Amino acid sequence: TTGLFTAVLEVGGPHTISASNGGVSGSATIRINGAPRMLNNASANPNPVTGTTTALSARGDDDDELEGGDGGEGNLTYTWSVVGTPPGPVTFSANGTNGAKDTIATFVKAGSYDIHVVLEDRLGRGLVGDVVVNVSQTATLMVLGPATATVPSNSTQQFTATVNDQFGDALVTQPAINWNVNGG
Repeated sequence: TTGLFTAVLEVGGPHTISASNGGVSGSATIRINGAPRMLNNASANPNPVTGTTTALSARGDDDDELEGGDGGEGNLTYTWSVVGTPPGPVTFSANGTNGAKDTIATFVKAGSYDIHVVLEDRLGRGLVGDVVVNVSQTATLMVLGPATATVPSNSTQQFTATVNDQFGDALVTQPAINWNVNGG
């Protein structure tokens, strides 16, 4: 008294389901509505990042519009997040909308970030894309200490130099420093 239809790979239809017993029969129509698919996996440009931002992008498709389904690509949402234990927080210029297929990620610390994007249709069906973004420390500022000093004749003064990255953090590997004296 029951029949089971299994939708396999192909989106489409209509398919006609029929049942019969002797001279009595009946039929029903079914369409296979597909989940969205990722056309271009998540990407970052530039990667590695030498500044504080990168452009993230992902592209999906939803053929359901052709099938009378849930509205096509324009109704897909792209939600970006960072997973694992990132070096610091990340903000996204657009998120959770169709326009978030292109977004700017802003970082506050150098390191490796595992960034995921969830592509979802109006029916809640979705899939995940991911990209690993490496944010490199870039030398941007040198801090000398002490900033000022008064030294008596025939004595010495020790100075230190610390090279900081684009986030104000000391470079993990400090470069060699060339020292100079001018004036006086």
